[in-house]
Amino acid sequence: MTHKNRWLLQTRITPEADAALDAHPPILRQILFNRGIASNTQAEAFLRAEPNFDTDPFQMKDMRVAVDRIQAALADREPIAVYGDYDVDGVTATALL
Repeated sequence: MTHKNRWLLQTRITPEADAALDAHPPILRQILFNRGIASNTQAEAFLRAEPNFDTDPFQMKDMRVAVDRIQAALADREPIAVYGDYDVDGVTATALL
């Protein structure tokens, strides 16, 4: 029986990296290794990274237009519909809004 879809590992973790990442479960070791992380110190920095909110949202195209329109709708007590697509980030973003 042949399978259409198979999981393929990018590169199997090396024994050295596997030993160096011993504080983590095997599947996480492989994922970290695939991202170029090969020590517990690097792994902790990666896994505990703080989000970076330094980007100005008004650099996005037409953000000012969108904000002005939403503020006008709120001031006029208009209903606002929120639409998102059906993938994971779309559903999550829609739920947050």
